[in-house]
Amino acid sequence: MANLTQRGDTHSKALGYALWIFGFTGSHRFYYGKSVTGTIRFFTLGLLGLGCLYDCWTLNHQITVTNRSRD
Repeated sequence: MANLTQRGDTHSKALGYALWIFGFTGSHRFYYGKSVTGTIRFFTLGLLGLGCLYDCWTLNHQITVTNRSRD
């Protein structure tokens, strides 16, 4: 029998991208529960900008994985 309840996403994509604008602080990493990499990004200014570029391409996937792992 199919599960009739809908799964709601626990983390917003819009908020994740808004926090990514300040990626050099690691704030989007903290929001998605990645405190270790968030701390590293905070103290290295987003891995000198390279981490921000990486997240630009992978943030959508990271959000999807985070929301699936919270089920």
